[in-house]
Amino acid sequence: MTDNTRFGRKFTSRVVPPPVSAAVNEGFAHGRVHLFAQDGTLMAATSQSMIVRIFAG
Repeated sequence: MTDNTRFGRKFTSRVVPPPVSAAVNEGFAHGRVHLFAQDGTLMAATSQSMIVRIFAG
């Protein structure tokens, strides 16, 4: 599993509810979030990847 988070400079603005994208395909999953300030400036970006395994049970 990997976690890639990047932050920009310090902001005094409130965070706008982030758009979230996620996908699962052939045993792999990936999600991404971008956090924007009220003025539209990108504040932070993060992504997460993982392997999906289903066990019979």
